[in-house]
Amino acid sequence: MQGKILKFFKLRLLGTITHVVTKEPLVSLTFDDGPHPDYTLRLIDILAKYQARATFFMVGQAAERNRDIVRQVSQAGHS
Repeated sequence: MQGKILKFFKLRLLGTITHVVTKEPLVSLTFDDGPHPDYTLRLIDILAKYQARATFFMVGQAAERNRDIVRQVSQAGHS
């Protein structure tokens, strides 16, 4: 029994979020990989055009090589 309880809380704390309750419709945009010198900058321009925000999951080595792009993503209001 104690193992099941621990597993439940472990999944709730560390598991994947599959849904949230909101009062309004909501879509989450995520972009994996990068940042890429061309595509990431294009993406933030497109997102700005539609006043949308996104979460960028970046690769550490690519982020180190493209610190200015990482900064631009953050300054544009993205996570």
